[in-house]
Amino acid sequence: MVFKIMMEEQNPLVTVNILSWNRKEDLRESLIELKKTTYPNIELIVVDNASTDGSPEMVEREFPYVKLIKMPKNIGIAGWNIGFEKANGKYIMVLDDDSYPAPDAIELMVEEFEKADEDVGIIAF
Repeated sequence: MVFKIMMEEQNPLVTVNILSWNRKEDLRESLIELKKTTYPNIELIVVDNASTDGSPEMVEREFPYVKLIKMPKNIGIAGWNIGFEKANGKYIMVLDDDSYPAPDAIELMVEEFEKADEDVGIIAF
């Protein structure tokens, strides 16, 4: 149990907040690529903006560990705000449904935030 506590302190939770709309194959590829991250403590949120192409069903079937938020209608980029409200991470990474970071990018981002001045609020890749 002590090891787990130490790991959590060393690796703060990072929420990856993905907004998606009718891009099932792109979203699938992004979620597959995110599995390759070297960072050990991430929460994945997909906010689906009322897709009609089977995206939500694909996420539920193939990625059951993803926190899926199904919007009743497309609210555009405001959908990211829904993901922010549900995020538990100390840090939040915002991604489009057709993008994904390099395997070590989240780890590098956390390192930069942890050593940054407290006035730093955003890091762009």
